[in-house]
Amino acid sequence: MAEQVIPLNIKTKCLFSALAEHVFLFIGILMFFASGVLLIYVGWTDDEGIVFLPVFAGCVFTCVSFFIVKLSGLSSIRYYYNKKLCELCGIDFRAVITDKREEVNSYIEEVDGRKIEKEEVFYFVGFKYQYKGEHSSEFVLDSETLYSKLSAGDNLPIKVLQSQPETAFPELVKLGKAYSLKDEECY
Repeated sequence: MAEQVIPLNIKTKCLFSALAEHVFLFIGILMFFASGVLLIYVGWTDDEGIVFLPVFAGCVFTCVSFFIVKLSGLSSIRYYYNKKLCELCGIDFRAVITDKREEVNSYIEEVDGRKIEKEEVFYFVGFKYQYKGEHSSEFVLDSETLYSKLSAGDNLPIKVLQSQPETAFPELVKLGKAYSLKDEECY
């Protein structure tokens, strides 16, 4: 099988798609960064002698914005970029579901002075596939309906990037159709 070369225009389209997913995050971080720079400027130009507090606060604001971009922003952009790239250029492949597990997080929310206990359930599905070596991965499924129909050993339709065989994403609509589910029941 020949190695697939992904054209630059498709890579650019995927990058802009990933950046569009984060536009509000960028605006918030930009405002946070600008506030930090403004505080540093006010601290340096203040003749009153109270330099330390605004400069320190400004440094904290700018450092926090850099850390947010570096730690979560870049990895999230990379995730959405690879997902879009897989969607456009990935090859259809089959994986095998290896395990499934539920993670329940409960918390207390206060509504109108009353404390209400709420639960969030996350459905994790693990899978493995062989393409240029053996790979395994896991994804979070929001649909309890689809999750309840899956079991270990079932086939899972995925898209795999030829150039990055470790990058694979499940095709949930195809999986749902195999169990006669509507599209909206698959997410």
